[in-house]
Amino acid sequence: MIYDLRSLSMGKIRELKLAPDILNITKKFALDVIQIIDTMPKTRSAKEIAKQLRKSGTSAELIT
Repeated sequence: MIYDLRSLSMGKIRELKLAPDILNITKKFALDVIQIIDTMPKTRSAKEIAKQLRKSGTSAELIT
């Protein structure tokens, strides 16, 4: 079953017993994003893209 996580509260996620899977998946995704950012060039434009990628790629992990 597919859920739109944006519409679910953490309480509902726990109630559906999705919390362990979702939290593990989002944490792994955030760590993968950080690894990708670390490989990016250090140019001004790449740094700006990396900043935006870090913000969006790690925001879901913050719900833990």
